[in-house]
Amino acid sequence: MNRIRVLSDDVANKIAAGEVVENPASAVKELLENALDAESTEITVEIKSGGKSYISLADNGTGMSRDDAVLAIERHSTSKIRSASDLEKVVTLGFRGEAIPSIASVSRFSITTCERDALIGTFVKVDGGKLVNVVEVGRPPGTTVEVRNLFYNVPARRKYLRSVEQEAAAICRLVDAYALAYPGVYFRLVHNEREVLLAPKTDRMEERLAKVLGKKTAEQFIPFRYEEKGVVAWGFAGHPSVTRTNRMGQLLYVNNRPVVSPPLYYAVMLSYKTLVPKGRYPLAVLFVEIAPEFVDMNVHPTKKEVRFKNEWAIRDIVLRGISRALKEADLAPHFLSDQYEKPVEAKGDFEKALARHSEPKAPGAWRERESAGGERMSRQAEPETEAELPMKMRRRSSLRFLSQLSDSYILAEDEEGLVVVDQHAAHERVLYEKIMQGLKGGSCPAQRLLLPTTVEVSSGESFVLKENAEFLRRIGFEVRPFGERTFIVEAVPPFFLMGDIKKAVHDFLTAAQESRHERDSEREKVLVRSACRSAVMAHDRMKAEECEALLARLMSAESPHTCPHGRPTMIKMSLKEIEKRFMRR
Repeated sequence: MNRIRVLSDDVANKIAAGEVVENPASAVKELLENALDAESTEITVEIKSGGKSYISLADNGTGMSRDDAVLAIERHSTSKIRSASDLEKVVTLGFRGEAIPSIASVSRFSITTCERDALIGTFVKVDGGKLVNVVEVGRPPGTTVEVRNLFYNVPARRKYLRSVEQEAAAICRLVDAYALAYPGVYFRLVHNEREVLLAPKTDRMEERLAKVLGKKTAEQFIPFRYEEKGVVAWGFAGHPSVTRTNRMGQLLYVNNRPVVSPPLYYAVMLSYKTLVPKGRYPLAVLFVEIAPEFVDMNVHPTKKEVRFKNEWAIRDIVLRGISRALKEADLAPHFLSDQYEKPVEAKGDFEKALARHSEPKAPGAWRERESAGGERMSRQAEPETEAELPMKMRRRSSLRFLSQLSDSYILAEDEEGLVVVDQHAAHERVLYEKIMQGLKGGSCPAQRLLLPTTVEVSSGESFVLKENAEFLRRIGFEVRPFGERTFIVEAVPPFFLMGDIKKAVHDFLTAAQESRHERDSEREKVLVRSACRSAVMAHDRMKAEECEALLARLMSAESPHTCPHGRPTMIKMSLKEIEKRFMRR
């Protein structure tokens, strides 16, 4: 008996859909790419319930004839390639011909389209991959695709869709990404009949940057452009003072296609090697223009990743482009300047040029710091002296303060010898346990701000912030909408460092998006850890009484020896070890 058989078209289409259509955002991505390939200058995306129940994309592109509209729902039907050799020089966003049939196979799907200069259009209706109806209709030139009840016939996949807010946020990020790549195209995004993004056509990239990412964020970018060997790297490099906790603020494009590319991410990070703290990521909007034969777009089912024929050369070109811009803005160290004036051919040259140098010490104060708005804001959190702590807490503290080293470490002693405490890690542990204790009691206390702080976020982040507003309230942050993408922070926990409110909100958003697949209990811990980034930082100068108070609170913690992220809070050197080093033993 034969055990191998050819799958039916229905099963094959659903397998293809599993590769191409992972969620509503991936469906919108494929439809967006088709609209842009059709030379559209106006695109409107409408979604309901985060795209789970309804997706509509309308454009004013070239449209399709009746025959093409019917053929478009067949697998591997495409107008963009003719032979295998065409895959080596892809110039369109879409090319495989799998998107439309894959989406249509797992939804209730329809296309309404009309060619330019045609008198009549075509309506095609498909249900679960099966053609239902084809009729003539009236429509202006262009195409409208409607997707209803995505994955209605694949319940296993529908079950794993995320919340409405998370799916909507993913679509917002996607539309934002393409809106940045095509400033000459009008983009409009509507969710549940509410306009989320309206980006008019413009010939100034700075205007589109401000429209998509927010005016205040756009003001932190430095434009750059560099060309070498026929490759152009251009875009906007973020100011080193504005960073995130992951790469979500780094948008990469190759020939106007949003991509994920480890060599390009690496180039961006190398450009900021001595300019941003370890564990922080600068913002960047990077465009690479390269001849299509030197880049492979066909290495990933969803076309997210690309592969360059000479990755090191592309990486070096990007590195030189961003580094020059940072140097001209007087941000990059001058000892790197000569290294980027000529092409670098080998990896070893870069390692020599980017040898690690110690960063200059940045003075700061723990109890008082300038907020982003420039006003001085006082911290009213920790008790100033150890005497103010409860008697039980003082008895448990076994560290005696000696001094502060490099404004980053607290030197103390106990009965066994010398103890060096990382002030940031120690304060993170203290804050983490305070917040977790508050949550066990229902919520943390909140301290209202004399001057509320406004925070501008992207359209996608606004969904995440609204979804987590109640959790923020429980940990002491009162945040409310003030427009479509602006929020007002009216209260913070009493132990919060006032000057870092905007940074803390963005860090919280990053953590919320990264932990969306975690269980509720684990996700809560991740979000609390993100709030703990408001702790005193390295290079923050502290008063003696502040150091004493922090040591006492640390030793009263349940887990005083590690921060919430697992790093040690202290290291010890016993008297015996010290005496041994001085050859007294």
